[in-house]
Amino acid sequence: MKTKTIDYLLIFFILTTFVCYFLIKQLVWDHIGIEANIEKMKAAANHEQWAEAKLTAEELKKDWEHYRGIIALNYGENDYTLFEEALEHVAAGSQAHDAEKVLTYTEISQDLWENMNQITPEP
Repeated sequence: MKTKTIDYLLIFFILTTFVCYFLIKQLVWDHIGIEANIEKMKAAANHEQWAEAKLTAEELKKDWEHYRGIIALNYGENDYTLFEEALEHVAAGSQAHDAEKVLTYTEISQDLWENMNQITPEP
């Protein structure tokens, strides 16, 4: 094969891989309710609806457990671990009826989630 043909095949393969990855990622992201659940958690903590907050925390953890494998493909250990830790603090705060903790860690988790959704996440 000619060098040009190999170059074109490699470029095609790389572009196809990226397009497929981002299409699959977007399809998965559309079904993940993490961002909506974070908003529900904030609202529940603001109105001190702890039963709803606890249920939403369980939904957040369930969504995270289900989709964290695909999320881990693109993100560094630091963001991944911080997000997981923030979700644990949100769940603990909702069980302890600690609005300040829930609100603080929902803000942190929302910022981390938005960063994860960028094509090139910030450090």
